[in-house]
Amino acid sequence: MVTGNGPDLSSGTVDQVVERLRDPETIRTLSMATGMSEQEVSDTLAPIADKAQAARDNPAQALAQVRRGVQGMIQQARDDGRIQEAAVRAKSAATKAAWFTFIALVVSLIAAVLGAIRGRSAPLPVEPG
Repeated sequence: MVTGNGPDLSSGTVDQVVERLRDPETIRTLSMATGMSEQEVSDTLAPIADKAQAARDNPAQALAQVRRGVQGMIQQARDDGRIQEAAVRAKSAATKAAWFTFIALVVSLIAAVLGAIRGRSAPLPVEPG
């Protein structure tokens, strides 16, 4: 789930949240979204996961700590301008992908039309009925 401040990693049980915080896919996703290196994200999430694990007897407190920690990391990336840089990179990649898709569509259309023209046989004679 994504909130206005970033991914909501604090939903579910404490164990699920801790597992998500340590998941390499989560780290990769946050790295791409924030423009931070995977190591920076991992180094930031590890103590957040440890604190949540330590507070597992108080789930509300543990989940609140996760929320604050992740929001702080995202705010730091925003303040550093990293999120803006990541957005520019993502937009550039999306633009390239859209152009490649459009070109593939045009080539496919041309191939279909040429195939139809080439495969068209002589008209069948119509018998008077």
